[in-house]
Amino acid sequence: MKVTGFRFLLIRKNKKLNAFVVRTWKGFKDGLLSIFRLKNKGVFMFYSIAIWFLYFLMSYTVILAFAQTKHLGVEAVLSLFAIGSIAMAAPLPGGTGSYHVLVPQGLVFLYNIPQPDAVAFTFIFHGWQTAIMIVGGAISLVVTSVILRRKR
Repeated sequence: MKVTGFRFLLIRKNKKLNAFVVRTWKGFKDGLLSIFRLKNKGVFMFYSIAIWFLYFLMSYTVILAFAQTKHLGVEAVLSLFAIGSIAMAAPLPGGTGSYHVLVPQGLVFLYNIPQPDAVAFTFIFHGWQTAIMIVGGAISLVVTSVILRRKR
């Protein structure tokens, strides 16, 4: 295995960390390449793109709903996606805490939204996302069970 640059400096002497990074990268790569082994690649890709597009639309709609953020554009939604992803990667349940610290800071530093408005927006934004996931998941569970019963 070829070790270069920044990775070399961080994990050169730590064999456990090196093994973890290599294993994680291999799993990520295997997961991405598994798309090519699917029977219905096109359907999978369509649904994946549709999910992200609808997630983007939901986020953009929430930004437009607030007077303090309605002037923000597509870039702001993409920025919030990136910041929110970093916050969700923290080892906390559902990003609770880290999301509510990092996203308001992004709104304050990147878009000059006042701190209280940024915090209020983030709580409503995250709450809305969570509610949509819970309701959508419950509906999916019911629909899937009905479909499976009909097949029997």
